[in-house]
Amino acid sequence: MHILLIEDNPGDRKLVAEMIRECGDSTITLQSVALLADGVRLLRDADFDLVLLDMNLPDSTGLHGLGTISAAHPQVPVVIFTDTNNESIGIQAMQEHAADYLVKGQVNANQLLRCFRYAIERKNREILLLNTNAELDDIKINLEHMVDLKTQQLVTARLELERSRRMADIGRLASTIAHELRSPLAAMRIAAHIIGEIPDTPALSVPVEVITKKIAESDAIIENLLTFTRIRASHFEPVAVAGILSDCIASVRIKYSSQPSTVQQNISLAAGDTIEADPTQMRIVFNNLLDNAFQALRNGKGVVTVAAAIKGDRCEILISDTGSGIAEQDMKKIFEPFFTTKAKGNGLGLALCHEMVVAHRGTIDLRSRHGEGTTFTITLPVRQPSEQGIESIGGRSGTIRENDIAEHRQ
Repeated sequence: MHILLIEDNPGDRKLVAEMIRECGDSTITLQSVALLADGVRLLRDADFDLVLLDMNLPDSTGLHGLGTISAAHPQVPVVIFTDTNNESIGIQAMQEHAADYLVKGQVNANQLLRCFRYAIERKNREILLLNTNAELDDIKINLEHMVDLKTQQLVTARLELERSRRMADIGRLASTIAHELRSPLAAMRIAAHIIGEIPDTPALSVPVEVITKKIAESDAIIENLLTFTRIRASHFEPVAVAGILSDCIASVRIKYSSQPSTVQQNISLAAGDTIEADPTQMRIVFNNLLDNAFQALRNGKGVVTVAAAIKGDRCEILISDTGSGIAEQDMKKIFEPFFTTKAKGNGLGLALCHEMVVAHRGTIDLRSRHGEGTTFTITLPVRQPSEQGIESIGGRSGTIRENDIAEHRQ
């Protein structure tokens, strides 16, 4: 037990030293100084278990010294040692975190030793309690964070479940609609063909041509809808994302070669960098997003940027444009089936992209500002878990072909 005595009276210093020797405890050591400043310096340079502090020092009077030491060294108990037997001062000292209050001449060696031990034990308990409270506060913060996180996860899961249910309903509805519409469309096609074969009826040729064209468009819409509801389970294999992106960029450049637009590539992937993905579905996703990017450019002018990189266990692909952007009120609906802002769109392209990315246990995020452009960020796992595939939408099965790519643009 290392005791620091701050006392300017030599007689009192000698008295304390004698009482400590009288205790017969060789583990107690005493160091004395006459000034508060010297005591503060010693506390800074050495470890003490307790301070015995006089209230009337040359450089400190009253409880000033107690406040100074407690502020700088709150872990060290301070026992007031004074000539003044004033209960109100003693209470004030205790309120200002003194460990005890002793009156000179009214304490013997055993009482002094007991005071030291009790003061040190109380301070240790106080520090333990403070540390425990701090740990409890940390636990509380962590628990609150975990509750918030789990709540967000539950909300996300609920939204995904609702979406899955809606998609299942759409699948059943699409099958019913296709069945009910294809028969009359077939009858209309036959009737139009028969009418078109009637000789000497030039006035009917234009209406028949219009009818035939609209029947073909209706068939295409039905086929797109059925294909959307028949997304097959993903079949994962090592896929070179850089290669697929390059092929898709080359294809879309040809398609929009008449536009004065440019494509910037920042693909930070080596030829041997692969992820586990379905190559056909990846082509559909990239082609859809690139197609949308070019269509968003005003008057065909602007820049489409494609970037890709592997970050840890995830592969991140960005496709952005400097086009017209997406209105804020449309942002939350952009991945919903049948939602489109295009005059001739069917609203299935981005919904299809979303479903395929989710099937890869990935995410597709959107950032856009109206009038400035749009960025889609796809994040995919480099390696898929052992469990592969997902349930096809609406409980149906089917196949997406390479030549379906052009049919599923938004």
